[in-house]
Amino acid sequence: MKTKLSLLTVAVVGLGLLTTGSVQAQQSSSSEAQNSTSKPCVEEVARVYVVGNVAQPQGIDFRPDLSLTQALAMAGGLLRDSQIKKIRIFRAKPNETNNEILVVDLNVIKMRRAPDIILQPYDIIEVPSKRTVGHFIGPGFDVCQLPVRVIM
Repeated sequence: MKTKLSLLTVAVVGLGLLTTGSVQAQQSSSSEAQNSTSKPCVEEVARVYVVGNVAQPQGIDFRPDLSLTQALAMAGGLLRDSQIKKIRIFRAKPNETNNEILVVDLNVIKMRRAPDIILQPYDIIEVPSKRTVGHFIGPGFDVCQLPVRVIM
């Protein structure tokens, strides 16, 4: 019995964003393998979301060493009227409905008086503007504007 490996490219569409990944499929010449109904497995890509007063608010693919400053740079950087002393990170707590809220002063990180914050999967970074009275996320914020994660 000979086995041949081929590489398939799989596209996953979620939240209006396209992510591509590779899946390895195994093909066999035996009649058992041809009759099987196995499907390739695609893993979900965890994301970090950057919203507010940045050039390109977006979801960013998470990686274990992703820092706050890297995520802000990947979102196109801060706009001129950003409140960099009041950047908020909304972090989900396991088995709880309330998020942990971290308020970050980016000046302190830039001047190396504090370490850069390492992000966790599904963190939401909010950069407020000096022109806005409230926050993007808080009282009066429409939850429908946040990304939704569907678990099947």
